[in-house]
Amino acid sequence: MRLRTVIYGETRKEVERKLQALRNNLDKGLGAPDGRTTVAAFLDGWLERRQNLKPATRLRYAGLIQHQLTPHLGHIRLAKLTPEDVDAMVARVQQDGRSVRTAAH
Repeated sequence: MRLRTVIYGETRKEVERKLQALRNNLDKGLGAPDGRTTVAAFLDGWLERRQNLKPATRLRYAGLIQHQLTPHLGHIRLAKLTPEDVDAMVARVQQDGRSVRTAAH
């Protein structure tokens, strides 16, 4: 499916710079999430694009996404995610009895 993205800028150079940045992100597999993409959907796609991970690393990442990130942040739209949301999640993970190291991951 094709997704059309409109890029605006004050000058042609600014638009070209933004377009190049978008292309670089697409080349890295970061995609161009729209305003409706949730954190959960983004993380699922992110993990799928990581083909070079060792099986143990993939399992660890999948566990962190499933048990820590998605329950706390998964419903938030990626474009609306704030540092305060992440700080609140880290605090809740620690309140749930997890270690500081687990919360940091």
